[in-house]
Amino acid sequence: MRLEPIRKETAIELLNRSHPLGAGSTTFLVAIGVFWADKLSGVLTFGCPIVNHAAYGFGLRQSDCLELRKFWLANHLPKNSES
Repeated sequence: MRLEPIRKETAIELLNRSHPLGAGSTTFLVAIGVFWADKLSGVLTFGCPIVNHAAYGFGLRQSDCLELRKFWLANHLPKNSES
């Protein structure tokens, strides 16, 4: 399994085609592709947190951290790939 950055448009297309809720908010900043046997088989998207509470608890601003927005993996990946 290999992780590498992918284009935002590629992530949105894959999520709209595969994730039960689609891409949802497309305001994410970073998209990471999950590749298995050189095939794009999953995606993780990260963006600024929706709410400030978690960041404030650690003395951070909302723009200082990233939050996992969407996470999808194909069924053909090995068991427990999400871990």
